[in-house]
Amino acid sequence: MLPGLLNMPFGQQAMTTWSFNHADEHTQIILAITRKGGPALTQRILDPIANFNFKNWLWSHQQTHNEMNSILRIQGSNLSDVDFEDQDELDAWVQLHYAEHSQANLKLGL
Repeated sequence: MLPGLLNMPFGQQAMTTWSFNHADEHTQIILAITRKGGPALTQRILDPIANFNFKNWLWSHQQTHNEMNSILRIQGSNLSDVDFEDQDELDAWVQLHYAEHSQANLKLGL
């Protein structure tokens, strides 16, 4: 579901779809790392995105990326601070986020 991560999650329906695709992408990465003999990573709840506690979701998501990036030796970005209401900020975040997932997919042969 990697291409789905480039869809801008504006609006409730778009966010719901993006959130599902995103969580599935993390699940696939975690499973691939395990299949290749890597450590079992923490499977955090990333879908649905908790709008009522968005800062906690961002923190949890960042921890997931930190673990993934450490194991796969990917130079990560700070994904823990974004305003989803600011189009320019969201565009930049989506690109940085996609780049990390893309590198993970390449390294794992997904």
